[in-house]
Amino acid sequence: MHHIEIRVPTQGRGLYEFTEMASAWLHEIDAGSGLLNALIRHTTASLVLLGGADQALRDDLVAFFDRLAPEGAGYSHANVGADDMPSHIKAVLTGATLTVPVIDGALRLGPLQGLFLFEHRHPPQQRQIGLAFLAG
Repeated sequence: MHHIEIRVPTQGRGLYEFTEMASAWLHEIDAGSGLLNALIRHTTASLVLLGGADQALRDDLVAFFDRLAPEGAGYSHANVGADDMPSHIKAVLTGATLTVPVIDGALRLGPLQGLFLFEHRHPPQQRQIGLAFLAG
């Protein structure tokens, strides 16, 4: 098994692709075939597979989750900021891990799929994602 921790800087809420970072690391370790597992090490951001080329798709997804878990909805957990509890809800709904097949050292994604960090907080963050490659 190989593992690494990558850092993905964010500039507030939105979707940040890290497919190239993961692919470059797989190339660096000369990965064969197996599974890539990614884990975000935070509770107010998440990981998603997304067709990310269309900015409107990203914007619509962020807007949908803002409607689903709005700020100022009277949450008891409100001492860290108005965006904190909605961020926890969004992270629980979308998930902390992704597992993707790797074939001959390459991520086996669909033609439009990419690996994305889904940042739910307003302030810029330095997010940590653990990647592990498990040879098959």
